[in-house]
Amino acid sequence: MFSDTLFLGAGKSLGTDEDRLWMIAEHLQGDETALAFLSLKTSNLLLTEKRLLELKPHLDIEGFWNVLSFKGYRVKKEVYLREVLAFYLESEKGERGMLRLQIGDEEVVFPVPLSEGSEDPQEDLDLFGTCLGGALKSR
Repeated sequence: MFSDTLFLGAGKSLGTDEDRLWMIAEHLQGDETALAFLSLKTSNLLLTEKRLLELKPHLDIEGFWNVLSFKGYRVKKEVYLREVLAFYLESEKGERGMLRLQIGDEEVVFPVPLSEGSEDPQEDLDLFGTCLGGALKSR
C-alpha cells in the first residue's frame, strides 16, 4: 500500500512508522494507492491516483495547551483528480507556497506552509507537483 509512496518534508521518516501508516491507510478507498505524502507545518497532503486529501492531525486535548496524544488524521479537504482541469504551484522563498487546483470555474486553494523539518522545502514541493502532474496525466 505504501511501498512506492514518496514521503516528503518532515514526513520522510513516516514510511517506517507502522502506526502512522495505519492511520493514513484509514483514508484510502478500496484499491487506492498512496503516491505521495507531503508533511506541512499544520497538515499533510496525501496524493493517490484518484484523490488529493488534506489531512489534519486529530489530537486528544485537555485544556487550552495540554495535548494528551495524537489520535490520527481527519480529512480537511478532498478533491477528486477526475475533476481537476489544471494545477499551479507557487512558492515564496521556499518557506510557504500555494497549490491551486482549477475545477471547472472554481479554484480550490491549499496553502502550503512548508515543514521546517525538511532539508529542502522547495525541492519537496516541486517533487509533490511532479507526482500530482503525473497522476493527472494518467487518469
